[in-house]
Amino acid sequence: MFTHRLLGVAAALVGLSTFADAAEPDAFGDAVNISERPIAGYVPGTGINVVCTLFFLTVTVLLWYQYWRRSMRCMLVLNIGSTCMTIGFILRLVYAKASTDIGRYIIQYMLILLSPCAFIAMDYILLPRLAVHVAAEDCLFIRPERVAKIFIWSDVSTFLIQCAGGGMSAAAGDIASVGEKISIVGIVIQLVSFGLFTVLLLNFGWRVKQRYPRVWHTTALSGVIASKPFDFFSRKPALQTWKVLYFALAYTCIGILIRSVFRTIELCQGYSGYLATHEGYLIGLDTFPLWLAITAFVFVWPPRWFTPDSKIPSGHASVYESVQVMGSSSSSGGPKLEMV
Repeated sequence: MFTHRLLGVAAALVGLSTFADAAEPDAFGDAVNISERPIAGYVPGTGINVVCTLFFLTVTVLLWYQYWRRSMRCMLVLNIGSTCMTIGFILRLVYAKASTDIGRYIIQYMLILLSPCAFIAMDYILLPRLAVHVAAEDCLFIRPERVAKIFIWSDVSTFLIQCAGGGMSAAAGDIASVGEKISIVGIVIQLVSFGLFTVLLLNFGWRVKQRYPRVWHTTALSGVIASKPFDFFSRKPALQTWKVLYFALAYTCIGILIRSVFRTIELCQGYSGYLATHEGYLIGLDTFPLWLAITAFVFVWPPRWFTPDSKIPSGHASVYESVQVMGSSSSSGGPKLEMV
């Protein structure tokens, strides 16, 4: 149901932006020299891009605020990526004033195209950390220390491939055609890689629920003062349930997958294809899903979960699964748990 609503809002944004484009007179008829045509195939709409800039700027400020309150070095990946995305939309407004300037086009295009690589890398980093934190390393079918390495290297590779393709595609002649093909290869590899990661994430949750039901249903560690999971202004750790962070990761995967599928189809159509030359689809199927994805981390800030007090001891069978429900007479020596 939530996914249907998300797609419905995205479709509305597509329609709104397309309507705005249609309302503007066509200043690029056949009588105009080809050198005077916008490089992107259209002039970016000022209104919709101002809105996108403000949305990403707001999220970026809030992410840096969260980082200042409770920092964890790996979160710099997300914050820097969000910052670059914001700069990309600011420069997109600059490019709109000179839509035939290839230099302005390349810079804004590359920032908007490549910044999501940081959002993807953030998920790659958080899943193995979460698995270790709840002592469920065996529920990943790839060893935790290898998850980040494998998928981040894949992300870096696709980043470089898309950099090369994006730069070449802005050129003229056969080089642009080759650049399009290279970009397609990069985005397809990224889509496949993230699709496999999503399978890994979902399989991890299913395995934890099947193998360690008490770990899955744990709501809080006794004796620890914790805040509500979505309490944005709290400095206290959010220990009620690690599943909040797990489902936040799954939620971000939805937006990233929508964006990756869109970009794959867009690049397959070519830079003069229907999707590439209609801004509404970029806003509704790329910008908006990504914005929703990273906004989740504003409220579900991962460092609030990765605290020493919330870490589940290793050794499920002997320590954790044998612990009885709060109020029982268990004396296993492990932390007592409040169960759902």
